[in-house]
Amino acid sequence: MNFNNTLTKHLDAMSNKQFEIFMSTVCADKITLIMPNGSLISKYEDFYELHKEWFSDSDWSIDYTILNTIESSGLSSALLSIDYKDLDENGKPVSMTYYLNLMFEEIQNEWLLIHDQNTIYKK
Repeated sequence: MNFNNTLTKHLDAMSNKQFEIFMSTVCADKITLIMPNGSLISKYEDFYELHKEWFSDSDWSIDYTILNTIESSGLSSALLSIDYKDLDENGKPVSMTYYLNLMFEEIQNEWLLIHDQNTIYKK
């Protein structure tokens, strides 16, 4: 599978809340997640649990626009603009716009996510 196919698989799985498909695109040996608040997750188990809980929540939706991609022989990245909608603990609508930077590495002929960075911006 090439980088673009993997990126599409990853993003479709995220949009459709297909947890196992989403996780099949993530490198278990090295993953870094930087959350919008700046917190860092660098253990696969923590990444897994966070996303398992997130995907099980039915309140959120996500739309994205791919701003650019950079492809090379071993590392490739995608920069996206994300429009995220959710409900807070009181059921009030919450929305957030942020950049999502994804980096994939080709490992044994398979593209896997190794870096996921989220940065909030104002429209």
